[in-house]
Amino acid sequence: MVRVRKVTATYSGLRQRVHVVHPAHVVHPAHRVHTGLVLLLCLLALWPAVTGGAVFAQEDLPQPGDLRIQQMRVQVMPEFDDPRVLVIVQGRLAADANDFPVTITFRLPQGAQINQMATVNMQSAGTTLMPYETQADPADARWQLVSYSLDGAHFFYEYYYDPIVGNVDKAFTYTLNSYHPVDDASVEIQEPKAAEEFSTVPQAVASRLDQTLRLNYHQIALGALEAGQESSINVNYSKSDPDPSLTWEQVMALQEGKRPPETSGPAGAPTGLGIPTEVFVFVGGALLILIGSFVGYRLRLGERAADEAGEEEADLFCRMCGTTLKAEASYCHRCGAMVLQQASINLEQATATSGWQSRERR
Repeated sequence: MVRVRKVTATYSGLRQRVHVVHPAHVVHPAHRVHTGLVLLLCLLALWPAVTGGAVFAQEDLPQPGDLRIQQMRVQVMPEFDDPRVLVIVQGRLAADANDFPVTITFRLPQGAQINQMATVNMQSAGTTLMPYETQADPADARWQLVSYSLDGAHFFYEYYYDPIVGNVDKAFTYTLNSYHPVDDASVEIQEPKAAEEFSTVPQAVASRLDQTLRLNYHQIALGALEAGQESSINVNYSKSDPDPSLTWEQVMALQEGKRPPETSGPAGAPTGLGIPTEVFVFVGGALLILIGSFVGYRLRLGERAADEAGEEEADLFCRMCGTTLKAEASYCHRCGAMVLQQASINLEQATATSGWQSRERR
């Protein structure tokens, strides 16, 4: 029997129990190395579960021709809420409802920070985040392949990457390389706030102003793309302001479904009238008062018309729109206004007076 003797030791002010073991039971160094290698292999096997996306074998990748993307819309947003470039992609597969679920693969720049890979519910207009798998593109070291499962035709994903060069005079190239063929692809390049001399090559075919964010978007149509076909857009602009287009508070307001705090439009871009929010509140309040006054006036006018009709005519008129009411009507058949009981009394009084005057003339 091996005797174990407990010795009390102190380390950094903490009391610990140290076991003294017989030398015959000391583990040989070679055994320790073997055990360490086994633990290392186990950690490597578990590493995909620890990281955000799993790494998978090349033979598990779907083939490019397995799917076809019917429509792909890309928004490229330099310095939107971050000094890097935010890319948002959404689109639709050319597939029948019976074809789902399917695994789809996208090419993203190597080193990109993936925010989400998601499916889109068109009824609720919401997204569902999906687990995804990543692998370095074996054919091109610039890319990583990201795959995930879709339970419907509509997909959505977004990521950040950092291709911008320059401090004031800035430039970068956005390249779209689809893993699957695309029937119709288009790209929108967002012009950063306070940017000057903004240009793209190829040149944009149209531009639009986001009325909420006061940011310009320049649209470029790419058309049909074969699997693996690259389309590049060069972007150039000058911007001395290091701040992104939106602040953190404005981004949080957008996520909560609120209008972001006031932002100024980019230089040289249409910025609207620039009317402060307080002016809109004041004008809105004044309009409400005017509408209330008008409704009150119409009510008084209707009551006066009903009184005059009861005194001068045998017919009863609607107090709101003046339409001649049907006999014993409770509501106006034209505007739906309720017939006041007082109007019926006035009608009876007018009829009695008319009959009495008729007998007097006889």
